[in-house]
Amino acid sequence: RAALSSSPAVYAKLGYNVLTDLAPVSLIVKQSNVLVVHPSLPAKTIKELIALDKSSPNTLNSASAGVGSSNHLALVLFNMLSHAKIGHVPYKGAAPAVADTMGGHVHMTFAPVAAAVPPVKSHKLRALGISSVKRSKALPDVPTINEAGVPGYEAGGWNAMLAPAGTPRDIVLKVNQAVHAALASPRAQQLLAKSGAEEAAGTPEEFGSFLKAEVEKWGKVVKAAGIKLK
Repeated sequence: RAALSSSPAVYAKLGYNVLTDLAPVSLIVKQSNVLVVHPSLPAKTIKELIALDKSSPNTLNSASAGVGSSNHLALVLFNMLSHAKIGHVPYKGAAPAVADTMGGHVHMTFAPVAAAVPPVKSHKLRALGISSVKRSKALPDVPTINEAGVPGYEAGGWNAMLAPAGTPRDIVLKVNQAVHAALASPRAQQLLAKSGAEEAAGTPEEFGSFLKAEVEKWGKVVKAAGIKLK
């Protein structure tokens, strides 16, 4: 999962090396977050949200699933790239974070697509942007945050398969091929469409390069946020 790439920077004593103690097998899916705001907030676009924040710095806040969670880091990256100063309110999970945003107790949150679709369609939340580089099939009318005014923005979760370092190459390739076959099944495609996740399987080498880039990227974000857990 995406936490794997931020863990080396988040935890003082992780106990293992993400890049040397694990063998990449395959990336499986990528999951987007959606920046959603309470309908009462007078911002209908990402640019309007940034302008609102700059007109009254340190007054807006965003809920997350907890310190160091993917939607917390999504907020940190958003602040870094947009120069906004939106505050962070950690919750014990994404569900209460979304619930309190719907209730107007916080202004916004970076919600998982699956959790955001029902309240967005019922107008209990307003979606301003998708965190991935491509629009979500579940919310095709919502622009990406990158195209909506924060160039270079990309954040979200992912699921992958890894094995212990030193696993024979033929076994890694055999499992990789099994992942591809499973994702191609109609049942898997149906579940992916329902969850809002996007298929992302590739070669072990492609996943290895992706993981290395993710560790470097989120290490910088964690450092900038000053996050450190025991």
